[in-house]
Amino acid sequence: MRTTMAGWVLVATVMFGSAHRVAAQQAAAPSCPTTVAAEFAGWSKPASVAPGGVLPIGSLGRLALKPSAGVSFEVTPTKASAADTFSGVVRFDVAKAGTYRVALGGPAWIDVVQSRKVLTSTAHAHGPVCSPVKKMVDFALPAGRYALQLSGAKTAELSVSITAIR
Repeated sequence: MRTTMAGWVLVATVMFGSAHRVAAQQAAAPSCPTTVAAEFAGWSKPASVAPGGVLPIGSLGRLALKPSAGVSFEVTPTKASAADTFSGVVRFDVAKAGTYRVALGGPAWIDVVQSRKVLTSTAHAHGPVCSPVKKMVDFALPAGRYALQLSGAKTAELSVSITAIR
């Protein structure tokens, strides 16, 4: 009788512990809305942008990337890429000085280049929970033409947008 009772206590302890862990994991997972915030609504339908092409401010592009070793950059990326990653360059024009946000649909290193100089970012963040945005980096930019260098991506395609935020 003691062995049976000890067995039942062990089973009950394991079941309670498992249920507690599952409940904690479910509580930690965010509750995502069925609709995406308006600022990210267009992320489901990006337009293709050719490597070296121009991405208009305020639009979303899907950039086809190449193996990192075969990409011609404006300047050497500030972070070296692993051999099995992808990279690409796209250009954009800023008509009015301000703060601009580069947002990516996946992880990659971001360099904004003007006149062969890499510019310093002013802020970094992950995309909002439940949004298609995985990374956001802000830059204070004067008017002019820029190159956006993406490097170290794990996929051969990446969604990207550049928007004025101030």
